[in-house]
Amino acid sequence: MKFVTIAKKDIRKIVREKAFIFVIFSEFLVLSLSVVFATTITSVLSPSEMAIPSNIRVAVVGDSDFYEFLSEAGFAAERQDIFDAMINYNNNFYAAVIVAYNFSGIYEKKDPVRISIYMPEDMRSFIVLSNIKKKLKELESDVREERITYTDAEIFEVVVIEKSDKKTVPIDIIYGILLPLLIISIAVMSGNLVINLVVNEIENKTYDTLISAPVEVSGFIYGKTLVSMFLALLQIIMVVLILNLGNFTINNPFFLIILVLSYTLIFISAAIISSAITKTRDHAQNVFAVFLFPFIAMILPFSFELIEKIGFLINLMPIYLMTSLSVGNINYDIILGVIVTAIFSIIIFVLSCRIFREKIQ
Repeated sequence: MKFVTIAKKDIRKIVREKAFIFVIFSEFLVLSLSVVFATTITSVLSPSEMAIPSNIRVAVVGDSDFYEFLSEAGFAAERQDIFDAMINYNNNFYAAVIVAYNFSGIYEKKDPVRISIYMPEDMRSFIVLSNIKKKLKELESDVREERITYTDAEIFEVVVIEKSDKKTVPIDIIYGILLPLLIISIAVMSGNLVINLVVNEIENKTYDTLISAPVEVSGFIYGKTLVSMFLALLQIIMVVLILNLGNFTINNPFFLIILVLSYTLIFISAAIISSAITKTRDHAQNVFAVFLFPFIAMILPFSFELIEKIGFLINLMPIYLMTSLSVGNINYDIILGVIVTAIFSIIIFVLSCRIFREKIQ
């Protein structure tokens, strides 16, 4: 168990240097602030009090007086027929389509105004809906004063029709952006740590002493890997706990932790190969950076059309796996994707150990 001794020695070294601990602390500070911001923003900022951005467009179908009412209220409203409005709405050009009838002569009529609002479940449409309701509530008070004899009659019949296709619902920024970035940063930090630990032994001429201790080459590599994997495990557990405390439930934590450790092992393998090839810290980090590019390409968001074309392979893509597991979207294909990723990481690690032995000895 020589590799355990090496791992303990490296952990004590990391604690003494404090630099890596400070990086981890900064990472959790950013996470904590993000969670606090995400959980308090809705209580601090009321959507009905937010100014409507000029790039938010709504289509108005039906009553021309209602179109004028929205325009005067500050909406970027455009008059459309129902056919063109719905085509542009489905292409995400409009934040909402509003169909209004019986608005003209609202102060004299007895019948309620019928308003149907078509909108997806996203923030810009939420702002539009909140502001529309606010304006209608203000108008309702004026109308009731004019139609004093009909105060019990319903003035507005508002129906909100949201898109039922789940593909149009945006993924929460915590699950779709912050969590994947944190996971990747943990894996990258672990790989960079291995470079520092391995190359430091080579540059300081202590590697030969360790090997003659006797410590086998595999024990040397396993010791460095154990340290990085242990720290990665602690980090992902802390990430899950902080998010759960912020009421962002992380589903399937067991599979998510396996996935994080698999990605960490992949980056550690890249670090071992980089160290073996270059034997210097700066050059090893440059080679290590090259390994990052294909992985970064796989964490970019995919369009739904591309997902359908890729088929089962989408279950091997990091961004899809991480987000699906964390939000609870789990099935046989996703579990199989986690297993394949774990097996692949072990194969790459075994290959990196062989390359290290060949290049160093």
